Amino acid sequence: MRTSLLFVFAALLLTSCGEYQMLLRSDDTAKKYAAMDSLYDAGKLKKSLKLMEQLVPAYRGKPQAEDLMFKYANTFYLLEDYFLSGYQFERFETSYPKSDSIEVAAYKSAKSYYQLS
Repeated sequence: MRTSLLFVFAALLLTSCGEYQMLLRSDDTAKKYAAMDSLYDAGKLKKSLKLMEQLVPAYRGKPQAEDLMFKYANTFYLLEDYFLSGYQFERFETSYPKSDSIEVAAYKSAKSYYQLS
């Protein structure tokens, strides 16, 4: 009896959702954006990338999209996925040609493609 209760309790504990998992399933883009930003600043790039993948379509055309797209491309760069970072930085350059970060994006795009060669 005790063994089965312990097993059930352990199973419930292992399958319960963490705050991050609940956030991934949530529809609240503002909370996702805030969590993505704090995770990105903390250096937890893989977790922030999962949130960015959900946020990019939702923020397209909004004022926060420029910052989001730069961080999205830079996350690939920092994770050393140079193929995707080069592509995303190129997209950033064409989408936001008047951005303050355009020179950094062009440099990192070129450096990403250099790393691939």
